Amino acid sequence: MNATSKMTKRVGDEYLEVGEFSGTLLLNWLRLYDFTWSDSEAVRSSVFQFPGTKEHSSDQEWKRLEMMPEGTVAEAYVSYNRLYKTDEFLQQFRDKQLEPLWFAVDNGVHGDGHGNDGVILNPIGFPSMPLWHPDDGKVTKHKVSKGFWGSESSSITAYPAIEEYGSGQLRDENFIKTLRLLNQHKSIADRIVYGFDIQKSLAYVERNGVNIYGAVVTGPTKEILKLKNDPAVSSIRVGKVTLWNWNHES
Repeated sequence: MNATSKMTKRVGDEYLEVGEFSGTLLLNWLRLYDFTWSDSEAVRSSVFQFPGTKEHSSDQEWKRLEMMPEGTVAEAYVSYNRLYKTDEFLQQFRDKQLEPLWFAVDNGVHGDGHGNDGVILNPIGFPSMPLWHPDDGKVTKHKVSKGFWGSESSSITAYPAIEEYGSGQLRDENFIKTLRLLNQHKSIADRIVYGFDIQKSLAYVERNGVNIYGAVVTGPTKEILKLKNDPAVSSIRVGKVTLWNWNHES
């Protein structure tokens, strides 16, 4: 089987194409694969600072945001000064005109000897909207009808509702389940999910729970700049910046 997929990132309310993945599968063996990046910034920007380690200055990043005009939106990789449980972390965004897109989770790899003194270059984590698995949903409607080539079957599946600033246990369980799936297909995952040991990360998270230290956020550039005065924020890395496309209500 030959597989191709567009790689995208969200900036403001818009999804931007940043590259393409292609691979060739023979049974359960990924023979050939390739990441073709059309946006090199997408590779460089995903950097976090682990709490309690030597902090690197974000002065240039804040200055960059200050110089951006009012009518722009941006993405940013925001590091926090301590570990949070998922429900508690989501409360950081309740009264902000920002949307968290992805959460960086402690997998036990940080500090000296791992990514230059607390700098996390290959973070693991999960998106704000869970990636549902086939058995997560409940079939609410099933219909079988006769067609030209025989019987045809259709169904409607409902997946769990997610609270915007809650559902921490459900989100955590979904993330751990995804790690288990990656570990189950380790021969494939090890080739395309690079930079960390899936088996060790899974064992660490199962033992210590899901603890978040950073997030990828998006929103108006000047709203992201306000994080400079947030005592919970330790550092920031600015990613893509584009023209205004933000349609959220105040």
